[in-house]
Amino acid sequence: MPKTTTAKGTLILDFFTDPGHGWVAIPEKLIRETDVVLSTCSYVGFDQQGEPLIYCEEDRDANLAIAALKKAGFEITIIDHTSNYDSFIRALPLYYDSRYKGWRSE
Repeated sequence: MPKTTTAKGTLILDFFTDPGHGWVAIPEKLIRETDVVLSTCSYVGFDQQGEPLIYCEEDRDANLAIAALKKAGFEITIIDHTSNYDSFIRALPLYYDSRYKGWRSE
C-alpha cells in the first residue's frame, strides 16, 4: 500500500536527549507559523544556515509544537540523538515568549 503524504509533506525533527532530559529542535519560523505558546523551559539556538531553532523541552513544549505542526498538515519524522553527557542545549539561552503566563494559565 503506498504511503500517503500530508498536505505540507514530511518534516524531519531532531530529538536530543541526555541523562536528564530531552528536546526537539524545531525551526522558530514554524513555531511562529503555528502560533504555539512555549513555556520558559525551552532553549534557542541556530541551525547551520543561521536560522533560529527552538529546542522544545520534551515534557510540554515539544508535544504542543508537534501537535500544532500535525494540525497544520505536516507529517513528523523524529531522529534520535542520545548523549551520555549533559547536552550542549543546556548551555543555550532560554527561549522567551511573552504570551506564556505559567503552567496554570492554559
